[in-house]
Amino acid sequence: MKISWCVCDLDGSLLNNQGELTEETVQVLREIRENGVRLVLATGRSHLFVKKIAARLEVMEPVIACNGGLVWQPKTDQILQRRAIPEAALNELVAYCLEQRLDMLVYGDKHIYHTPWSDRAEKYRLYNERQTDGFTLPLQSIASAAELPQGKCMKAFLWEASPEMLAAIRSFKTAGQLTLVQSMAGATDIMATGVSKGDGLTFLAETIGLNLAETVAFGDNYNDISMLKQVRYSIAMGNGEAEVKAIAWQVTDSNEENGVAKALRKYVLVQ
Repeated sequence: MKISWCVCDLDGSLLNNQGELTEETVQVLREIRENGVRLVLATGRSHLFVKKIAARLEVMEPVIACNGGLVWQPKTDQILQRRAIPEAALNELVAYCLEQRLDMLVYGDKHIYHTPWSDRAEKYRLYNERQTDGFTLPLQSIASAAELPQGKCMKAFLWEASPEMLAAIRSFKTAGQLTLVQSMAGATDIMATGVSKGDGLTFLAETIGLNLAETVAFGDNYNDISMLKQVRYSIAMGNGEAEVKAIAWQVTDSNEENGVAKALRKYVLVQ
């Protein structure tokens, strides 16, 4: 095995159930970097929510955020690629979510927008109150799609939308412009058609020379499948969905058991 790149999903994979990095995980990631392995974070989260993690891990490579809707360089705070939700589709989606009082977040390049009654946004406000290092999230409530920056919204996040509501979204006139995927239990991510973490990996392969044949990748949910299928060494988390485990090269322990760190010690640091 020759591994020169490591691609990690965050929630359910690199982070524990409290959304935190353990000291063991941080140490192992430091060791693989010292051994010449380059780390790429690939997440459904907004890049605005990744800044603190990227700083702690001293990430040097571009980050795939919003499930591939945005590729962001933490060293320079530069957006390298943006694939926004088309204006007509975004407007139809937001109007429906406001009408149905859905818990929705929309990830822009400078703010995280939300419906006024969003429980997820309230959790982020509580998160902001605990921050003492400047890594707070810029939140903004919206009452209409007109308040969103058109052409700069990469993902919508729906929390606990019913199957009937998701079916209604899939029947929109603009549904052909949207991709829906589960990122964790109760969560539905919505991006522009064709946007995925796998697409983000393709962009990095073409622009910075990421070698897919020398890459190990970790994931746990449906939004990780596209990237796991692209790399030579795909590893599913022990807490992952059955469909993710079925396509993976190996399965490691859960995110609560430092599964990423254990697999990196087993397959990367032994080289």
